[in-house]
Amino acid sequence: MELTNEQKYLQLKNKLDQSAPKLHNINMYDMSGGERGLNIQSYKNQYVKTVKYNKKLKKFEPYDARTKTIFNEKEVLKYIGITNKNNQKKFNLETFETETPYEDLNYYKKLSELDKALEYRTLGTYQLRNKFSTKIEGTDKTLYDIEYDQKIRNLEAEVTTAKKGTSFEKLELEQLKKKSQKSVKPEVKKEKVKVETPTPEYKPSKTYEGTFIHGAFVGKETTPKKRELMINMP
Repeated sequence: MELTNEQKYLQLKNKLDQSAPKLHNINMYDMSGGERGLNIQSYKNQYVKTVKYNKKLKKFEPYDARTKTIFNEKEVLKYIGITNKNNQKKFNLETFETETPYEDLNYYKKLSELDKALEYRTLGTYQLRNKFSTKIEGTDKTLYDIEYDQKIRNLEAEVTTAKKGTSFEKLELEQLKKKSQKSVKPEVKKEKVKVETPTPEYKPSKTYEGTFIHGAFVGKETTPKKRELMINMP
């Protein structure tokens, strides 16, 4: 049986409460030292143990064994931020099965509030209050109905806002991306149609042999036949 949104909220909240100390220890950009994740001091303890002569400045400076160059605090802070953020994601996935436990927790809370509001509408308490509410002319609704409708809409808007940045939104976007990729039809290459133009048949002009007698031609046609023409062709 699937858990209700309220049960999911309480389950995740309980996990977060139990893991709060560990979660607190991996805050990114933590500069306090100790066991609170990677910070500038713990980084130096691990990678900055020697010095190297800086020819430009003509002095010795701390040497970073990780980057194999002179220690650069600005770049190291970026590295610390990225490292802690990735560690936090890994920890969250292993512990809560989501990279965004607090965002998901708030989303479950809003879903639970909406579920309760919708359920209340089916209860006798709602029907009793609605019974004594002023009727709206021309409809089967009351003023209490209208007020409660607005409450539902407000909760739905809060749910939509709370979904942003959650694992649910991430999953939804990934599914939409896969769906859009499948719907894209591959480009069909049009083959060029080769049109063969027939070679026109050679037809020789007609020739005659004869003479004119009293203005009339007397003779015969001497045009070679097709077979004779093909044999005699060079």
